Amino acid sequence: MIKERTVFSIIIILLSACICFLIWYYQFQKTKQEVSVSNHAVLPKVETVTVRAEPITLSQKFIGTVVPIQSVEIRPYISGFIDKVLVTGGQHVRAGEILFIIQQRQYLAQKEVATANVESARAALNNAQIYLRRIERTPSKAISQTELDDAKTNFLSAQAKLKAAESQLTVAQVNYDYTLIQSPIDGVVGNVSITKGNYVSPAGDALIEIIQQSPIRVVFTMSNREYLEMRGQAGALLDGWHIYLGLPNGQRYEYEGSFQYTSNQVTADTSGIAVYADFPNPKGLLMANAYVNVYVEKMMPKAFAIDKNLVHLTDKGAFVYALENGKVVRLAVDLGMSIGNRYYIKSGLTRETVLILGNLPSSLIGQSVQSVPASQNTPVARHTLSVSDKQSERGMSLAKNDDAVRNVKFQSGQRDNLFKKHFIGENGQPERRNG
Repeated sequence: MIKERTVFSIIIILLSACICFLIWYYQFQKTKQEVSVSNHAVLPKVETVTVRAEPITLSQKFIGTVVPIQSVEIRPYISGFIDKVLVTGGQHVRAGEILFIIQQRQYLAQKEVATANVESARAALNNAQIYLRRIERTPSKAISQTELDDAKTNFLSAQAKLKAAESQLTVAQVNYDYTLIQSPIDGVVGNVSITKGNYVSPAGDALIEIIQQSPIRVVFTMSNREYLEMRGQAGALLDGWHIYLGLPNGQRYEYEGSFQYTSNQVTADTSGIAVYADFPNPKGLLMANAYVNVYVEKMMPKAFAIDKNLVHLTDKGAFVYALENGKVVRLAVDLGMSIGNRYYIKSGLTRETVLILGNLPSSLIGQSVQSVPASQNTPVARHTLSVSDKQSERGMSLAKNDDAVRNVKFQSGQRDNLFKKHFIGENGQPERRNG
């Protein structure tokens, strides 16, 4: 009986020891895991987002002035009274179209007199030529040398008089033609205030002004930096860029412009460079001296554009915070033009770059951190998360995480003390205790 009770007691003790060992091992592993989680949570947390390339449109806005490519003030070449007015204000005219007619009688008479003088001079030349030939055929003994010289002189003089008469006829013809005042270009007529019967002369005021309407030119000014940024690989300005206009009513002009040339120097007072572009204007929507918005755009099939809040500007250039191999680094970037609330990044980023949102203390550079994906799972190029708007939310989230870590540490410490009290000896080894 005693032997059976002894065996039973031994079995109970062994079972108790096994149970205690299992409980100790379970608590030991669980505590180890919690300590590992606690140690991992101690790393500073940073919110990150991965860079991705996307098609973007670079756009720059300028203020432009509409100017005509050709503008002509119509003035008479001769003096006289207006006989007919054949044009009205706002009329579209073609090159060569007659606008005014000056009274022609005076100039027609001068033309007829000049014509008669030409005929008279031609007759005198013919008579001098006949006389010279007659003298030349006469035997030398029958005429003197003086008579022969006089005949030659009269012939040459008659030739000169004919040329003078023909020149006078040409002048008379030109003056007569100038009685018809024609348009030298295609364009639109301005205000027509002159009427029939008014006396006009070359020294007087212009009769009308004609402006070429289509194509028409727009002049805008860009800074020296923009001038350098918008040059293509071959050095040509605006190579690959498109030029559009915004009308004063807010609508976009339907025709694209073509770059022509730039000024040959930087303006001293504005430090700008004048750029000239021509636009079709068949409907006459662009009026001379009007102001328009000029949009210069370029499509980039694969490029990086990141939120301005991610870019830090210094005297030495721009940089971003990034995550490389779990550590914080500063990457220098080459900024392009602004695209709304983003910067176009010309160089410094790759498709594998992981950016850190927000500002970081300089002490974290080179330190290991814990990466937390951004709350909005979007590419950097489309990142619109405002750091300032989300700062309090991220602070509350991190505070909750810290409270949870502290709670885990406290609970695990209580369990360690309780476990050591009941199952661990002074030498740090498990000890068996009788029931």
